[in-house]
Amino acid sequence: MPKSWQDEVKEILDRADASAPPPKRRNSRAPQPNQPRRNYIELLGQWIMARFSTTGEMLVTAAVLVVAALFLSIFLRQFASIVAIAGAVVFAAALFRGVMERRSARSPGGRGNPVMWRGQVIELPDQRPSLGQRIRDLFRRRR
Repeated sequence: MPKSWQDEVKEILDRADASAPPPKRRNSRAPQPNQPRRNYIELLGQWIMARFSTTGEMLVTAAVLVVAALFLSIFLRQFASIVAIAGAVVFAAALFRGVMERRSARSPGGRGNPVMWRGQVIELPDQRPSLGQRIRDLFRRRR
């Protein structure tokens, strides 16, 4: 019984695959001549900027440092205390940054997005009075 042309093509391909040498694997650790060398200080700086770019990222970094200090306290107590202090400092900095961002967003000139109405920017009065104004209003009501 004669073979179909598809079977003949399969046999040819199978023979070609069996006789071909295995493909060369490239060693990924070897430096490539076309790639520029990486500057590790720049990479570290980019990583740090990513970890401290927003207040939320700073809080996550502080939490990771505190949890790492908890696990390090099992074996390396001295190093764990340094990591815990670093986490507390990052947390305090994130808290301060969050307060300052919120304060600047409440000030009349520091609004993030202008309020638009019919295609024109309008100025709205501050919706929430300051702490000093609330205390003055409280004392005025008591009189």
